[in-house]
Amino acid sequence: MHHSKYQTNWKSKHPEPGEPLRSMIRVGEDVFNLQLASIREEIRRAIPRNCSGT
Repeated sequence: MHHSKYQTNWKSKHPEPGEPLRSMIRVGEDVFNLQLASIREEIRRAIPRNCSGT
């Protein structure tokens, strides 16, 4: 029982090359783009406040 659990953990940590890996990379890129967009939005919101503050 413990051995099979270890096997599934290893499989999830080391995916086989091919489609699963490509989709994982695509999801990572989507998350990265979303974070980048939210950071840009925060900066755009913060800049006018800083300018009016000074």
